[in-house]
Amino acid sequence: MPHLGLLVRRPSFMLALVLTVGIAPPRALAGQTDPRLIAAVRMAQDGMGDSARAVAGRLLAAISTTDSLYPQVLYTVALVAASESDRRLYLRRVAVEFSQSPWADQAWLQMAELDYAVGNPGGTVRQVEKLFADYPSSTVRSAAAYWGARAAFDQRNQTQACRWIAEGLAAVGEDVETRNQLEFLNQRCLSPQAPPTPLNPLDTADKTGPDPAPAASLADRPARAAARPPDLRKARPIYRVQIIATPEQRAIDAAVASLKRLGYPTVVVTEKGLKKVRGGAFVSRPEAQAALAKIRAKLGGQPFVIVDP
Repeated sequence: MPHLGLLVRRPSFMLALVLTVGIAPPRALAGQTDPRLIAAVRMAQDGMGDSARAVAGRLLAAISTTDSLYPQVLYTVALVAASESDRRLYLRRVAVEFSQSPWADQAWLQMAELDYAVGNPGGTVRQVEKLFADYPSSTVRSAAAYWGARAAFDQRNQTQACRWIAEGLAAVGEDVETRNQLEFLNQRCLSPQAPPTPLNPLDTADKTGPDPAPAASLADRPARAAARPPDLRKARPIYRVQIIATPEQRAIDAAVASLKRLGYPTVVVTEKGLKKVRGGAFVSRPEAQAALAKIRAKLGGQPFVIVDP
């Protein structure tokens, strides 16, 4: 078993940020039954990553591997881990050593997301194939189908991608967010790619026929432009990735600097006494989810997508 000091040691400055990264509540808390584990996840969500890891680490050390709670604790340790490598280590233990537990399929899903985030679509495909083969009744099949389809598209395997999308939509149930993500990807399966439009109509004109109609005069163009409908994209919500919620200014400064190094614009908002650092300004949730995976791979923790009105 990995040394538990990984969970409670004092981090270097580069890890100061990930100790306060938030956990996305819907998936992180789904199915949790022990109040101590729920508290640990919420600590990480509120920016107290070191405390979350200490609580989870002490509980892991105190119970037997034969205890029915053990795989759930192990999974929680992975959720609040300080780095991508630690998270992957504990997730693999859940998936392999406790393959019959209720947490094994979720561990495979998390590892699929991690592989996609670090640019390994082949790894994502393998993880999703494993989940689909071994857990036919899993409640996370639709989410796994989404990541598997994205990875398959990246590998130019449209047949596999579209098959997973169809299976994901069949299993999605009332999960509106995942349904929207799958339907967004499904557009690539329903609509064949249109041929590119020539830049110049003269390129495809019949050279032996009459000259094409003259273009509108410059004087007509302002009126034609004014008649166009407004750009509806301006009314769309903006999606951002929240990575930290804390009252500590040092952690805020580190979070902002980290996001800027990754190339994302940042905003800091204050709510209920906590400062929250959010990155990006995305016009669709799938775009924000793709950035989320990259940010999680680089910074650790469990950042999550929020919608700015």
